[in-house]
Amino acid sequence: MLLLTKAVLDLFPKAKLFRGGVTDYGYYYDIDFGSQNIDQHALKQIEERMSLLIFEAVEFKNVEMLRENAMSLLVHNGQRFRADMIAQDYSPGVIPFLQLGGCLEPCFDEIDVSPSELKNFKLTSVEKINFKKSYLVRVWGTAFSEGKYLKKFLKSSSRLGLNSHRPLAEELELCVFGEEQHYWLPRGDQVLRQLDLGGESVRLNAFSEEEVVDGFVEIYNMMRIKPNQLAGEVRLCRDLEEWQQVGLWRSNYYYADRTFLFVDKQQITESVISSLQFIAEKCNMSGSECCWIVSDLRDVPPKQHKIRSEYCKILVEALDSCGYKYTFEESSSAESIGPRAYLTYTDAVGKRWKGPFVGLELSKLKNIAIISRSVYGSYERYIAYLLENDKERLNRFL
Repeated sequence: MLLLTKAVLDLFPKAKLFRGGVTDYGYYYDIDFGSQNIDQHALKQIEERMSLLIFEAVEFKNVEMLRENAMSLLVHNGQRFRADMIAQDYSPGVIPFLQLGGCLEPCFDEIDVSPSELKNFKLTSVEKINFKKSYLVRVWGTAFSEGKYLKKFLKSSSRLGLNSHRPLAEELELCVFGEEQHYWLPRGDQVLRQLDLGGESVRLNAFSEEEVVDGFVEIYNMMRIKPNQLAGEVRLCRDLEEWQQVGLWRSNYYYADRTFLFVDKQQITESVISSLQFIAEKCNMSGSECCWIVSDLRDVPPKQHKIRSEYCKILVEALDSCGYKYTFEESSSAESIGPRAYLTYTDAVGKRWKGPFVGLELSKLKNIAIISRSVYGSYERYIAYLLENDKERLNRFL
């Protein structure tokens, strides 16, 4: 995004920057171009200027600045609106930035950027965004590590369109999409109810890992669960971040189906194998790809490192025993409270999304292990898959 804003200001010095964002398919930036018309020809000019900056081996700098100093620099460079956005989004204090000329963007991971690594990019479109009594221009773009991936993405997106499940979902009157979230209509709710296979449901209001761990003890005692007994469906009710609410692919938690199996720790491996086989058998029904991805968690708290490593080893041994193919994927420890093996769905432009899974959860129960498993991973994600890949199967639900 920093390369984009530098190119824009080089070509249109009077342009006013607001803010940008990252999506699953690239990035965008909202800009006030005043009376300047930004069409495909102007977009091509900006793209060419970005390519020239890369050719000139522009230097990106990692700098730390007080919020007020950064705001003063932006105001001095004629970017009061961008300064206001910094004041709105960040508290007073020292903020790490990535700097290119007079352009600044907050960046909390130190980046050593080589211009040659930025060459595989494309500005894809522009659109007008209502802002107060006027409008901004949102510039969309994408970038990949290798040119072949960029070509594949552009080919897929031109043929099918980004987020193509959205118009299809609205056409079928399943749901409608707002700017920040979506709303289920009666027909969509009908599909959700058919996917929800019932069972004894427990609502667990858990907003942190510690609350989830404590919650398992509460469920265990409340339901008087015996080892090897299914606890039924337990929905973990979490607040979604704004960026998670845009589009069905992003909605990973709202209608997630998860069943928990409480087992004797001496039988944990056999139980994991059984759950893997169960989910693998169901994957043909759900349409997910039968190649497992094992979350290799990073940033694990020291007190949890031993048990997480032990559970990850058990999960891998179970996959080997079943003869299943799998790969490792590094993920944040905040993503789940225990190691998991996922199957995936593929969207219209070839991006893979986590779907059905088997995992081992952390808890404070002695001699009892908790296996979590999900046939769909996310009802909403599964519906997005059906909309884009298997409408015949979707029609059966309708």
